[in-house]
Amino acid sequence: MEVDKIAKQERIKREQSDYIDILKEQVEFMVEACEKYDNGKFNASKQLATYIRTLVNQTRASTSLLTHLDMQNKMKFYNTSFLPKNAVYFLSMVFMCVIRTKDKSTNKIISEPIFLPIFKPKKYLGNRWMGFDEWWNKKIIVSDHLTFTRFEMIWFMANQDGGTHVDEGVVEKYYKISKATESMFYLTNKPIDQDPYQKGIPYKYLHFAIVRQIAHELIFSLIREFNLNVKYKPTNQVNLQNAVSISRDVDNFCVVKGSSIEYE
Repeated sequence: MEVDKIAKQERIKREQSDYIDILKEQVEFMVEACEKYDNGKFNASKQLATYIRTLVNQTRASTSLLTHLDMQNKMKFYNTSFLPKNAVYFLSMVFMCVIRTKDKSTNKIISEPIFLPIFKPKKYLGNRWMGFDEWWNKKIIVSDHLTFTRFEMIWFMANQDGGTHVDEGVVEKYYKISKATESMFYLTNKPIDQDPYQKGIPYKYLHFAIVRQIAHELIFSLIREFNLNVKYKPTNQVNLQNAVSISRDVDNFCVVKGSSIEYE
């Protein structure tokens, strides 16, 4: 096959300076995709998942860019998720809002409940900077059915949902949030205590908002570590311009076992 011939061609080993050039290029790619997201193109998160995978996802089959630079296990990563030790239900890195938008099938104006990235948490409730393994593998969502780490969210989006590849089968928990057939929160007409059995509208785009926030953390970390001259201005201004309600209380929202929240 032609691919086999290409794979067997002789290669030239890169200089270390090449990796720095590629790093800056990848960060610039991420910033451009972030700007798309911040201007309403939420599925730009799939591009972000691909860039994040290139930068940090180390496997037996491929080497991450930060590993090539010998920095993946040396540098610190910015953290905006603070999981209590006794959490049984936990959601971080995003907030909820309801926006007015046009239904594509009916052209009617509707209210759409969505998640957006927080960028900066209201409070730092634990380690603001952490090593890669903890940052990458720590749980950022906890519930009965929708538990995720940063690694899982990036892996599923990049490898199964069109970032770089589309799988015939998709992990069920990821599929549920990507299609909003299941959500951490629902928009309801009445308070839950008045009608606990009402069918609400699920808040959408949790996966896109989480990946946008992971990208924010990573860009912030890389600019700081490598002193990169990259302009990066995260904003929710455009995505909130048609908002009819905003709830930032979901920032590090948790339900815990016991009478008080216990942080490490």
